[in-house]
Amino acid sequence: KNAGKTLFDKPGDCVSRKNFEVQEVLESGDAIALEIRETISGHVLTSDLEVLILAQEGSNFYNKQIVKAPQGKCARQIGNYKYQEYGNTKVIPIIAFK
Repeated sequence: KNAGKTLFDKPGDCVSRKNFEVQEVLESGDAIALEIRETISGHVLTSDLEVLILAQEGSNFYNKQIVKAPQGKCARQIGNYKYQEYGNTKVIPIIAFK
């Protein structure tokens, strides 16, 4: 089900060049992740940038997984994901590394 997902016709702006840490894996297999600001002695510090990374063939996301941005690519916004959290509607970018 694509509830809440809106995909753009073409990729939008680069939203980040950093890695991401998976916070939650949805039933669809997609992952909600936070941008990693820095890692200090093994502790991951995330920023407020929350994104949805779409499940792809062969990718099985898990909690706390580090999703690395491929060299020379950035996380581009390819759509929006709208969901409810604690009664509030949140809209976050859907990203792909391009």
